[in-house]
Amino acid sequence: MPQETQFPDPTVRRLRWDACYNARELGGYPTQDGGEIAWQALVRTDNLSRLTADGQAALVAYGVRTIIDLRDPSELAMEPHAFITPLGGNDGLVYYNLPLINFNDEVWLREITHTTATPVYYCLTLDIFKPQVRAIMQAVAATATGSVLIHCHAGKDRTGIIVALLLALAGVDHAIIAADYALSNHYLQPWYQQLMAKQTDDAERQKQMTEDFKTLPEFMLTVLAYVDQQYGSVREYLLATGVTVSEIEQIQQRLRA
Repeated sequence: MPQETQFPDPTVRRLRWDACYNARELGGYPTQDGGEIAWQALVRTDNLSRLTADGQAALVAYGVRTIIDLRDPSELAMEPHAFITPLGGNDGLVYYNLPLINFNDEVWLREITHTTATPVYYCLTLDIFKPQVRAIMQAVAATATGSVLIHCHAGKDRTGIIVALLLALAGVDHAIIAADYALSNHYLQPWYQQLMAKQTDDAERQKQMTEDFKTLPEFMLTVLAYVDQQYGSVREYLLATGVTVSEIEQIQQRLRA
């Protein structure tokens, strides 16, 4: 019999690290062959620059040992966080800045002007930035122990793309991946309200922001279907980026219980 789809429970997954809005655990999701994602293997968050000292301590205490920051260097300069510079006694925590998107890429700039649709934006990212995807996946493959934390600014778009690839590679059903992606829409509401409050005199801007904030399940389902149609599977896509079979196996072993 087919395995019953288990959708995420936001009350279990949310990591309440002080001043971080969109932090959650990805362990426990069932895989299609009857396994599951290991607990404390993979965590996703928004920008860590907002973390208080208590929030930073909670992150380390949780077992995070690798942080992969998907932001552009210009974003780092504007909003650095405490984990960017390795600290001598920082419990062995390793930090990588591996931008997913090069905002100065000419092809990217040309193509992105033709769309405002989130799924198209994601698919363009996967098609154009294969070397960046490869570097991120290689960093995940190279980790040995502890939780891998992946973040960008809001923790929904760039982080959502990379987390979707990782979960799909580990065998999680697309519907569950899409449901996890959609949790950002719930977790980020307090931050969205703060941003919207600054635009009370600009109704058109508020309308555009409301659209930009959305993380609907169908967005990620569309992207995963695109990868399957264009490349055959997430595994084949990653091979096309230059990730090796050995690295793929390392990632799968790293993520699965």
